[in-house]
Amino acid sequence: MSNHILSVRIAVLAVIEKDGKYLLQRRFKTGWRDGYFSLVGGNSDGNETLREALVRELKEEIGIQVKTEDLDFIHLLHISPKVAGNEFFYNVFYVKAFTGEPKICEPEKSDKLEWFSWENLPDNLIPTVKKCWEDARSGIYYSEYGWLPNETEKA
Repeated sequence: MSNHILSVRIAVLAVIEKDGKYLLQRRFKTGWRDGYFSLVGGNSDGNETLREALVRELKEEIGIQVKTEDLDFIHLLHISPKVAGNEFFYNVFYVKAFTGEPKICEPEKSDKLEWFSWENLPDNLIPTVKKCWEDARSGIYYSEYGWLPNETEKA
């Protein structure tokens, strides 16, 4: 019997809405998709639930406080390693409530926070983020990206 070990990265992303607009963060000096907008979030560090990871990331990155019970899971995107170099699972949560005013707390990773309407999203939105967000808005809880031959763009 062989051992099956799968190495994946687990990301948590937040859909934060206010007055009909959604908060996006522009990446800066990270070495991956710099200058592109993304949902706010980050990677799970392990030894924490996905909700706990997102609560931590939101406090670290934009200084807001969120309770785990105010996070509703809305989508899981399974990303092929040929897209981002590693196999990823993007876990997307809708933030029902938060306290504090979002601000850039890690200027070495992000240089802009901006609210966008769904109809006016930036052209430089990370393709994998756009895919999972569009699917979530359509009520699809799970999707895949990068596994088909035509899904090869490095994102």
